[in-house]
Amino acid sequence: MAHHSSEKDVVDYDNRLLGMLRMSRAIGDLPFKMDRAYTRHLFQYLPNYHPQSLTRLVERVVSPPYINAKPSVRFVDLEVVWQQDPVVLLFTDGVDNIVDGSQVFNPGVASGVSPHGIVSALLPGASFDSSVSRILGHPVEQRWGGDVENMAVDILGNLLGGTNAERLEMVLDRQRLQAPTPIFNIDDVTIMVACVATQIA
Repeated sequence: MAHHSSEKDVVDYDNRLLGMLRMSRAIGDLPFKMDRAYTRHLFQYLPNYHPQSLTRLVERVVSPPYINAKPSVRFVDLEVVWQQDPVVLLFTDGVDNIVDGSQVFNPGVASGVSPHGIVSALLPGASFDSSVSRILGHPVEQRWGGDVENMAVDILGNLLGGTNAERLEMVLDRQRLQAPTPIFNIDDVTIMVACVATQIA
């Protein structure tokens, strides 16, 4: 984010822009890019926008745009860790929500754990310890996807249920996920894993 204004308190305690949007987002999300009049008179009538949330947002939009889709690029020298087979692991805030647990299997009870440690512990080759299973609330296993050899699938499978078939069935139940008042919310889950040394070698 490169906000042009001296406006204060645009990012709150939960690292959300104007109390709503995680900072990893930039594509789309037009209410954060345009004058509040567009939200008040147009966006609230479109599908997939929630009028109640937009009403709160209209009150806070003062000097847009707050985000843009221009990439922020920097160089990171991996030479110091090259012999350790470095892995670049990227994931969206939906993964944060699963690790947090308060919107998924433990309504209203947040784990308070950083998702970075949990997700990296689920990489193949990482030493699985009991704390990962305890935090997620279900057993996990290396190579969750079997012969698929897709690290992102291994991580996601373990996050969503691991070896707990009942939990996996819950997250795959379309009726449950699309209910007017869903029991839990799984949102914007993307996981990308790149074994850097392998890609370049």
